[in-house]
This record gives sequence, C-alpha cells and structure tokens, in this order.
Amino acid sequence: MIGIVNWIAFLITILVVSVNPPQSAPLGGTEFAIVTIAALALSGLMMFGVSKMLHMESRRLAVTGSVLAMIVSPGNIVGLPVGIWALSLLTRKDIKTDCADAEKG
Repeated sequence: MIGIVNWIAFLITILVVSVNPPQSAPLGGTEFAIVTIAALALSGLMMFGVSKMLHMESRRLAVTGSVLAMIVSPGNIVGLPVGIWALSLLTRKDIKTDCADAEKG
C-alpha cells in the first residue's frame, strides 16, 4: 500500500510540475526525471517485496521491501512504523522457519 501511495504522490507531483513549473526549481528537468524514476522503481521493488512477504516466498525481498518502506519518500511517513512492524515480524523464529520451508519448496 505504501508503494502505491508513493506512485500516486509522484504522479500528482509530475502533473503539478508540468502544469505549473516552479520559478526557481531546486532540481532541473533531467535531475527531477532521474529522481522520479528512481523513486518509482524503488516503490515498485517495495511492492514486490510486500507481495513476497504475503506469500512467504522470499524473506530477503520481504526485508528489502520493509526497509524501503521506511526510507522512500513520501510514503515513509506511514512506512516507518509499518516497516518496523514488518521487520519485527520477519525476525521472529517461526516466520524465518516458514519462509525457509517455503523457499525450499
């Protein structure tokens, strides 16, 4: 969900900036595009990790998604507590065992 919030926030930002460009932008057009694409890619990786966590398929990707939820803006406002909670679940011994069993097949 946090990845989706990030995608929507960045799409709204792109629309606002394209309609009403700021007079003195801290980032130029190329830098803004690079930052936006990187943030969208990280948000996509976050959503992929969350799906792996839900299906207990890859603990490594689930941990990556949890960490990204905590650091990728603007969703990190909500993502910080959610990421901490997810990491606390992923470090439990029973969850580690279940993920290892699921990864082995």
